[in-house]
Amino acid sequence: MVDYKTVFIFLLLMFLDNGLAEGMGLILVTLDVKNLGMMTLKREEMQRRILLSLYLMNFSSR
Repeated sequence: MVDYKTVFIFLLLMFLDNGLAEGMGLILVTLDVKNLGMMTLKREEMQRRILLSLYLMNFSSR
């Protein structure tokens, strides 16, 4: 059984850590049109990491 509160807290901490590590503060999406492609790439990479983390958490809880 998945504890969604723990998953939410984990994802929130991942979001904060990723934002700070990228030097972007806490805001991942900006209105800078020139960097729109790079922002999309970073968002897709973050989604991939979140899905992998969820998969690993689900796999390790069995």
